[in-house]
Amino acid sequence: GQTATQDKTSKDWSVPKKSTDLIDGEELMSWTLGAWADPFASVRGISEFVDQSDSLLTRFGNPLELTEALGASRTLKKSESIEWSSRLGGALRQVINRDNLDTATGVRKTDITSDGGVEIDMDLKASNKSKGAAILSSLRLYEALASSKADTAGNWRYPHLKWENTLTLTFAKYLMLDLSAYAYYDRDINLNFRLKETLSAGLTYIYSRK
Repeated sequence: GQTATQDKTSKDWSVPKKSTDLIDGEELMSWTLGAWADPFASVRGISEFVDQSDSLLTRFGNPLELTEALGASRTLKKSESIEWSSRLGGALRQVINRDNLDTATGVRKTDITSDGGVEIDMDLKASNKSKGAAILSSLRLYEALASSKADTAGNWRYPHLKWENTLTLTFAKYLMLDLSAYAYYDRDINLNFRLKETLSAGLTYIYSRK
């Protein structure tokens, strides 16, 4: 996403600047055994379309964070209107930063940080079709127990938290209103909690063929 702002005095519009940039995909495989919990395996990748953190070089698809997890999953509640599930397992994570500039030597190289720990995931989907309302909530907590940065005073020892919530309201069949609230805690990026709220409106259309 990009945002352009208008100067109050000159009324001129600024050049669009990046406001939202996220690639987030996950593949999940679960074996349904009919037991209290089912085993699962997952792979998740997170990146940006354009990395502009380095003023001297624009990098695409950078940095890349890969997480592989293996553990047990359980559906806490599942009905026509609610689906609530959770996962707990061990995880390995790699953060790949390409062409990173070493200011001391002036040489660019690819930095790879690896760690392993425990990951907890909880996902909630709830909807009321008669009122055109739906809630999507996702909570992810990762705690590293070992890291390739263990010999440095890094922030890898602190938990990584992502809590994302979206409320969707549909009016008059085609008009959609989204209210999103996110909470993040990652000391590799910022020492404090980060909060983000987004309100958006748009058109929606569902085509189905029976």
